[in-house]
Amino acid sequence: MRTTAKQILWPVRGVEEIAAYHDATPDTASQTRAYASPYALNVRTRGPIELRERGGSRPGMKAVTGVTTDGGGRWLWPDGSAVLWPDGKEMTFSSDAVFYAPDGSRVIDLHAVPGIAASKGDAPTGVTVATIYRARLFAAKGSDWFCSRLGDTADWDYGADIADVARACAGNVALAGRKGDAITAFMPVNDSYLYIATARSLWCISGDPCNGSLSCVSTEVGVSGAAAWCFTGSRLYFLSDKGLFGVVPGEHPVLLSSAIPRLRGYSGSFMCHDPETDALHVFTDVPATGNTTVASDWYVELGERPSFWPAGFATATRPVSACRMTVGGVDKAAFVCADGAWRVFDASVACEGASRVAFGPFRVSASDDMDGFLAELHVTLAEQSANMTAKIWTAHSAERAAKLAIAGTGGASFAFAPGWNAVWRPRVRGAWAVLVLECETGKWAFEAVRAICKHLGRLRP
Repeated sequence: MRTTAKQILWPVRGVEEIAAYHDATPDTASQTRAYASPYALNVRTRGPIELRERGGSRPGMKAVTGVTTDGGGRWLWPDGSAVLWPDGKEMTFSSDAVFYAPDGSRVIDLHAVPGIAASKGDAPTGVTVATIYRARLFAAKGSDWFCSRLGDTADWDYGADIADVARACAGNVALAGRKGDAITAFMPVNDSYLYIATARSLWCISGDPCNGSLSCVSTEVGVSGAAAWCFTGSRLYFLSDKGLFGVVPGEHPVLLSSAIPRLRGYSGSFMCHDPETDALHVFTDVPATGNTTVASDWYVELGERPSFWPAGFATATRPVSACRMTVGGVDKAAFVCADGAWRVFDASVACEGASRVAFGPFRVSASDDMDGFLAELHVTLAEQSANMTAKIWTAHSAERAAKLAIAGTGGASFAFAPGWNAVWRPRVRGAWAVLVLECETGKWAFEAVRAICKHLGRLRP
């Protein structure tokens, strides 16, 4: 009976929902290629204990108190610094822009349309989307866009001298001879580009609207909502009904979430870039009421190949809007939650709910038509890790093993303590296996898992 040892690595490619089960993991200990997980919840590649990239639970959220306004519409952090939009601009919307959570608590809507008044001309009415670009206030109604005079957000006189390049102006996002769709988002990129999106198209103003150019970037991809985008400093990311896209200013959008069919945009979706970790926080749907944990949100680790990790939050403390803040000279993402409190992710705080990750499916046997026997599992956690539970499912096929693990019924289980653990002998038979590590409360970090497999004869029905 031949015996092999397999090193089970952290799935640095994140969760993939359309990849082949059969190709999920390496077959031998010598293969160290990156692979994905069939499912996970509230985990990240960077562990919260030592911030090493070895895998672990996501950080919890820490409340930020003392956020105020200066009376002129500028939001201020407790240290007096300005609250910034995800693109780095100062937040200047009125403190009257609020809505109410299901429990009646007052929540600040960071993406509400500001009040628009006119000292000259006629200010647009019925505005659904607005932004500031090149010291102009842009507003949208249907497929039409309007912008104020340069440096004067109350001047809407479109009849000024055509030679006056600072004048107010207006335009439309529609192909010639066609009725345009309603504008869903304005996305300013520094003072160089203003992307204008509908649900199914993307347009771009290069430079100033009076002497620049308006071009159609795509007639197939749009943006789902006014807050469903962010700019990282080099790339613009946005959610559409086709998934998560990234675009380098001046180039064509590229789909990033082909492995996540569930990662689609809704009108209430929003996202934020976290400059501290170079990742995206994506909030895609509204969960059911009640203090339940949902996994409709995502944490996207950027890099050469983005990885996607589902995140779940209790309804009462789920983020409803995002911005940026600076703490000790470090930029980070900040969120307004459903209870009206401002919060940031903090590694010193444990995840608010359960966290788990599936490893595999990995082959126990020598080949697809051979049976196997999982004799031992050697699990090592971080020294300061919380206690965890490991569960294992085996089956004749990779697909069956993964589906059993996702269903969560049956399977052999064992409890593990921080650091090195005694050998677990699950003694389960099957050609393929999926291992799940889970923790109900507390912080944990992954170190290593080693599986000892014995190869048996041919598979039998």
